[in-house]
Amino acid sequence: RAGRLFEALSLQGPALELLVAGSGLAQHRAHGDGGLACTALAARLAGRVLSIEGAWKRAEAVAAFRLALEWCCEACGLRLKGGSCAPLSAATEGGMPLATSFRWSQESTLRALALSVLSTASLARLSPGEAEHLAKLVVHAFAHAIPDRASKGTCVRVEGVIGLATEESHWFEGLLLDTPVCSRARQALPFRGGTMALFASSLDCSTDLRGEKNPAARTVPVQLEYGGDLDAEQVKRLLRLVSRLKAAGVGIVCSQRVIHDKVKDALTQANMLFLERLSARHADAFARCTGALLLASIDPEAVDRMIPAFGSMGALEEVHLSEKRLLLMHPPPHAGDRAMPVATVVVGASNSFAMRELKSVTASAVQTLSKALEAPYTLPGGGQAEMKMAKYVAERARDLPVGQRKEALFMSNCLKMLSRTVVGARSDTEEGVVAEAPVVDLAVSKLSALTLAVEAAAMFASVGASVTLE
Repeated sequence: RAGRLFEALSLQGPALELLVAGSGLAQHRAHGDGGLACTALAARLAGRVLSIEGAWKRAEAVAAFRLALEWCCEACGLRLKGGSCAPLSAATEGGMPLATSFRWSQESTLRALALSVLSTASLARLSPGEAEHLAKLVVHAFAHAIPDRASKGTCVRVEGVIGLATEESHWFEGLLLDTPVCSRARQALPFRGGTMALFASSLDCSTDLRGEKNPAARTVPVQLEYGGDLDAEQVKRLLRLVSRLKAAGVGIVCSQRVIHDKVKDALTQANMLFLERLSARHADAFARCTGALLLASIDPEAVDRMIPAFGSMGALEEVHLSEKRLLLMHPPPHAGDRAMPVATVVVGASNSFAMRELKSVTASAVQTLSKALEAPYTLPGGGQAEMKMAKYVAERARDLPVGQRKEALFMSNCLKMLSRTVVGARSDTEEGVVAEAPVVDLAVSKLSALTLAVEAAAMFASVGASVTLE
């Protein structure tokens, strides 16, 4: 897969950096798949451009590639518009659009989209049944996590558990966190739910705690000794913050950074649950599903102004999956307008190598479904779309001048080679390899890969002979 390749790749020389960063890596980051095909096509087109002498002839080749790209879009019946697709106003005469629009009620199409990504896993050696099971999980979790307004985006998280059988993979409604919990906080579990304050700053003595006093602020006294500390005044103000949060009805305090030990004692004494050292990923997920806003201020006199930023958290409990201890946060019953549904897919694998791959392809499948929200068009999978586009380009190239026709036919042949490569990969009958062909591909991913490949070739044409492919 592109992600694994690009992580391990050591680029040497400007040509390779231009090629990978300008095509394959950009494609992988945008769509989560299609990066390898994009790189392969870009390398062939760029190699062709660099083999041509003369700036005029190179420009002519690039023009032919771009024209062929337009014909590929015509064959699909779509045009690429930013990160989305739009149908062409009129079908090309004699053409038969390859793209098909789908509705979110068509679960079979959604499963096929997810399967088109999951079936690329090789290290995990998925059986057809395991791949189908994971595809169903991803679709069900994704469908649950679609918010009322799709523009908000979805939040589907992937958690891997080594030792859990792949066919036992499942999904939770809510968050599954690998955040460590200290013994004092563990005593408060299971937590029934309540109001949550989410801090981006540290609840320790490393932050300036200056603030104006507000004599009208409500205070619940917390009896705790703090004398003898070099930062006693700051600790005192932190304890006052805990008192004000308790008075405001907060039941759980979360911080992306550390919480002072005396503050932990005060929170425990006040029957408030606390979590510290949340990763940015976990904090973002908390914010999404609880409706909380990250608080930068820890001024105890500003708690009244913090109240609109508080969120609502559901029940929190510890779960054990294989040898892994995790936190499961259930969705809150009343989370407010800012909160969104969240789902967690638990993927099982036998070893760390298979797990790393399965987490990667599952996340890519989720990303593919997310892109489908913006552009719900699909193309035939398994190399069929590339072959049909290649034939369409070859037919349209007949009316071109000799020079451009030759280059358009070169791109047509490259598309055929991509198609044959995919078909060859699918024909592997080795035991344990997924034999089922991907049924559909996402149209925006396919057209984006072709566009980035052509633009990479154009980039090489512009830099000319100053770089060479190694």
